[in-house]
Amino acid sequence: MNYYGTLGCPFCGAAMPNGDYKAGRPIVCPSCSRRSRISRSYKQLTILTGIAVTAGICFVLNLHGLGFALGFSILLAPVLMIWVFGTRHIIPPKLEPAATENSGTKPAQ
Repeated sequence: MNYYGTLGCPFCGAAMPNGDYKAGRPIVCPSCSRRSRISRSYKQLTILTGIAVTAGICFVLNLHGLGFALGFSILLAPVLMIWVFGTRHIIPPKLEPAATENSGTKPAQ
């Protein structure tokens, strides 16, 4: 059973399985065979909200000063892992065209 839903190819609109991608690697569309990747804005928003959730947890735990810094450092990795996993299920990532290896160009933003 696939718990990840599907992504839409930015080129042809075909459904692509959400669970088949690996971090940092392009996703190849099974329909048009073009390469795409998770958008940078999606990754940045996910990371920033995960950091905000971690800071919120430290605030709720009434941590201040060095305790806040230590608690934030300890909680950041596990909170980000849970946050990224959960966000991926609730809000599927947006795809953008991936740069081709031989062209050396970056995708249009």
